[in-house]
Amino acid sequence: MTTTPLDRVIVNFFLFGDSKCGKTSIIRRYVDNTFNVEEGPIGFDFKLKYHDPIDGKIPLTRLWDDTRPTFQIRSRAIPNFKNMSAVFLVFDVTDRQSFELIEEKLKSLPQFSEYTAELYIIGNKCDLIEQRVVSQEEAMNLAAQHGAVYFNASVKDNINIKDRFDTISKFHFYKELNKPPPPPKPSTSKPTPQSRCNIM
Repeated sequence: MTTTPLDRVIVNFFLFGDSKCGKTSIIRRYVDNTFNVEEGPIGFDFKLKYHDPIDGKIPLTRLWDDTRPTFQIRSRAIPNFKNMSAVFLVFDVTDRQSFELIEEKLKSLPQFSEYTAELYIIGNKCDLIEQRVVSQEEAMNLAAQHGAVYFNASVKDNINIKDRFDTISKFHFYKELNKPPPPPKPSTSKPTPQSRCNIM
């Protein structure tokens, strides 16, 4: 007896940021549930995250990693930029320079008004409370100025990685299927007592 392969539903996410902000670690944590501070760049353009079937279709999240030495937001960043479902700008909350880089590059976004990708700003390494130099309020204000959604994250403590990316992925899966998404489940990402990380 032969079986018919299930159709795939793919959504594309693109992560930009400074080379040391942890965007590659975010991708590894979400796709492989691994964390190693000594790991370098992925070494290729993207990784795929497989999800449980929806209505007989296989949903996949394709996460693109901008691994170039110079962080740039340009339409030629990848061939199919127009097909991005969401763009994530990542900075290190303990590194003001990485945040200022996000601020600077956001100035070039108006030229992409023809694109419909959702915009997110992620403050990574929020578990490092004592070393934090960019406040949540400052980051949220920046996001509000550009119509973006801001949230903290910690790859090390696995805070706001799986649940947040699953929720965003699921929203776009159902959007692709022209169906309303189911009600969101309560978040299971809880900050550890050691980190005291606000997961907003």
